[in-house]
Amino acid sequence: MASLGHQSLTYCAGPPSSWIGAARWAALSAGAETHGLTAHRIGPYAPNVAGGGAAADGALRTDATAVVAHNDLLAIGIIRRLAQRGVRVPADISVIGFDDIFAADFVHPSLTTLAGPGSHAGRLAVEPLIEQFAARSQREGEAIRLPTELVLRESSGPAKRRACAPTSA
Repeated sequence: MASLGHQSLTYCAGPPSSWIGAARWAALSAGAETHGLTAHRIGPYAPNVAGGGAAADGALRTDATAVVAHNDLLAIGIIRRLAQRGVRVPADISVIGFDDIFAADFVHPSLTTLAGPGSHAGRLAVEPLIEQFAARSQREGEAIRLPTELVLRESSGPAKRRACAPTSA
């Protein structure tokens, strides 16, 4: 985002009990700090298309030029509400999701998203627990990092100089 001139991003959080949501926010806020960006967290929002309306309205109240959603379904709902409000994606604001679901290619504009190895992540999370139980030993703070891939599509672009305000619908 910094390479596209964005100075501020808003993370639209999903359920408060989501461990992946907490990990995503931690990575986003750390990355924002590293690159001199301001990061805001708003929500929680239902992680579905319907939750995107409220998330979009909340994001428009910030000065962010980019919105990162908890998942792709929420991001698709955000894009839909922004269109209803007359906000152009990505000309006025960029929208990014997580998970690279099948529908990410079919929303307009197509959704930029971060893809990760979902089922592989689950296996990696459970295997140490099984090993720990079987061996009756404990591991200390061993973090596993999984590769992610940024899938660039039409919903992200250069930052507009100033975030736009919502129009009445």
